[in-house]
Amino acid sequence: MNKNLKQQIKLHASENPDQECCGIVYLDKNQSVCSVRSKNIHPDPCNFFEIPIEDIQFIKDKFYQISIHTTL
Repeated sequence: MNKNLKQQIKLHASENPDQECCGIVYLDKNQSVCSVRSKNIHPDPCNFFEIPIEDIQFIKDKFYQISIHTTL
């Protein structure tokens, strides 16, 4: 994972430090590693995370999904 991507994920996590932040890391059509933020829809976002299925399906339909990121 490149430095810029790590910084983007850390920035996302710092915006709500008491809650899990979520996102999807994937390869785009040029095989570049990218990340997209996702909303944490879990009823207890301070202790758990849940990504909307629509976000995952969108990435799976268009790109090669690598992983889902979350930070505590």
